[in-house]
Amino acid sequence: MHGTPSPLTTTTVTLTDQGQDPDLCNPTAIREEIRLPGTSRSMGSTLAGQGPPHFSKLLSSPTVMEGSPVTLEVEVTGFPEPTLTWFKNGEKLTNDEHIELSQKEGKHALFIQKVTETDAGLYVCRAVNSSGTLSSSAALQVNASNNRCPDPNCPLLKLNWHTCFGTLCFLLYLLYLLLL
Repeated sequence: MHGTPSPLTTTTVTLTDQGQDPDLCNPTAIREEIRLPGTSRSMGSTLAGQGPPHFSKLLSSPTVMEGSPVTLEVEVTGFPEPTLTWFKNGEKLTNDEHIELSQKEGKHALFIQKVTETDAGLYVCRAVNSSGTLSSSAALQVNASNNRCPDPNCPLLKLNWHTCFGTLCFLLYLLYLLLL
């Protein structure tokens, strides 16, 4: 019975004695590398427990209208898995009734259902593991809503050319009646 070859191949590089073959390089360390077949990607550093945080998707700086939702997202890798902390203008953020922080498979998000002007500022996502620390930042800009009404259900008068023309005709008719 023949076994099937493993999908991973192992290469061991060892020190050579000086003077053996002048065309060969003389490595200064012993290292073991594991490569996936068909790729040049090495997994040696990950298996050795090394892997500082790396953002595969950085924060972007959105501009949103007041009252609309916004999501700030990052994707981070590293070994051991990095711990993420969110900050707004230097203050640490936590889950509350206004801000929702979530994480799933290296994807981290900060979600605000209804943005207010006070949400504008500099947001920083800091990833930390035993191999290092890395941050990504974004400036959230909030455009104020011009249609302010104390009651969110109040009807707003929308002006268009029909409304203006009708109002003008009505006022001219009243002026006509007044002058008769």
